[in-house]
Amino acid sequence: MRLPFRYAVVLAAVAVAVAGCGESKGSDRLSKEDYLKRADAVCTAYDHRLEELPEPKTIEGVVTLADEAKPVAERGLAELRKLRPPADLQEDVDAWLALNQANVDAIDDLRKAAAASDEAAARAVSQRAVENERKADALAKRIGLEECAAPG
Repeated sequence: MRLPFRYAVVLAAVAVAVAGCGESKGSDRLSKEDYLKRADAVCTAYDHRLEELPEPKTIEGVVTLADEAKPVAERGLAELRKLRPPADLQEDVDAWLALNQANVDAIDDLRKAAAASDEAAARAVSQRAVENERKADALAKRIGLEECAAPG
C-alpha cells in the first residue's frame, strides 16, 4: 500500500510544530529579541533534523518515521521550554506550547493508525494536526518568531 506524500509531510509538520515555546524554571526572563533569536535557532536546528529523516513510501514506513520523529520533536520542545519568554509574551507562548504538545502527541496517534493500516484514521489525525499547525503558526507570527512560524 502506498502512503500518500501528505502523510509524510503532515508527520514532519506535526513534529516541527513543536517549535513552539514554553515556560521554564528560573527567574530571569529573556528580552524579546533574545527570546526570538534563541527560539528561532532551536526551531531551525530541529527542523533540519526532522528534514533528514527518510520519507516513508508506505503506510508501514510511517510507523518507522513516527518512531524516529517523536524523540526529535520531544527534544526540540524540551529545549524550547528552557527558554523564558518576556512576561508580555507568556500567554501566547503558553497557548502555542499547548498546540505544539498536542501535535507531538498526535505523532503517537498517527503511528497507531499507520500500524493498524487504518488510512482513514491516519487522515483524521493528519487533518487535526494541520489545523493545530495553522493555529500554532499564527501564534508564532504574533509572538514575532520567523523560523518557528514557517509552514512545515
